[in-house]
Amino acid sequence: MTRELPPGVAAIDLGTNTFRLVSRGVQVVEYPRIGLGVDRTGRIAPASARRGMAALAAFARLVRARRLRVVGVVGTSALREAANGPAFCSAVERRFGWRVEIISGEEEAALTFEGATATLDLPKNRRVLISDVGGGSTELIWGEPPTSIIPHKGGGRKQYASLKLGSVRMTERFGTAGQVSTARLRALREGVRRVLRSSGVPWMKAGSVVGVGGTATTLAAILYGVDPYDEKQVHGARVPAESLDKMVEVLARMTPRERQFLPSLPKGRADIIVAGAAIQTEIVRLAGASEMIASDAGLLTGLILRRGSRGRQKSLARRAQKV
Repeated sequence: MTRELPPGVAAIDLGTNTFRLVSRGVQVVEYPRIGLGVDRTGRIAPASARRGMAALAAFARLVRARRLRVVGVVGTSALREAANGPAFCSAVERRFGWRVEIISGEEEAALTFEGATATLDLPKNRRVLISDVGGGSTELIWGEPPTSIIPHKGGGRKQYASLKLGSVRMTERFGTAGQVSTARLRALREGVRRVLRSSGVPWMKAGSVVGVGGTATTLAAILYGVDPYDEKQVHGARVPAESLDKMVEVLARMTPRERQFLPSLPKGRADIIVAGAAIQTEIVRLAGASEMIASDAGLLTGLILRRGSRGRQKSLARRAQKV
């Protein structure tokens, strides 16, 4: 049985490539790419910061128009790594009144697992591997839904891995923004496999693979021709492993201009989709899975379910006291 988001609340994710706002029935994505160059310089560039502020200004207008209560604004890989990440977060709080929490890879993994497993009809008591391929990092979480996962910090069986393996990061490292040669694509995939194999994930015991985030949902949308994007058609869509392999090869052969005109592929992902698709495909391969289940719900859904529900319960309690 799946859970619905409570009404009237929203959460915001400041990711390496995308900024995302999610509320019940609303999902808005901007592509400021604040993580551009962070892997190389260790800092958020001034132009990237300006794009980020412009994206947040659009979110602020939406929040006011819909009278939403923002229950959380979280920063992930780029803000974790950038030396000036805290300064950017302070600027956001001064301008918009939102306190940005730079969450750890562990917390990101836990929220992603909760959001994905709460909204998909997955077999109970069967292991599932959640993969969230972001711009700067990839979170891998494995467990058995519907039990909420609590990652182990030390000792025992490790249940999550946060890897410096993202679509923006690997695009910059392997130069795959343009048309990608066979040799370069092979080098990219081998590089991805090296990182994944050293992650500590029990690959051949992974069970079902659920792909969360923009890379996974974009690949599902491309395969099924979902244009314009419709989360109801993408959420829960099953993408065969062989289709993932084929998409990596086809996307790599395309020029950047050809990718930009590909239906279902947002322009903000056109130059990083090859790296993102390669990461997602190698995850499914190493897990020995026959398919990837796409999930439109993840980190922000988990955050809203955790905090939005608490806020609603407190509100109901206050009303009851007044009666």
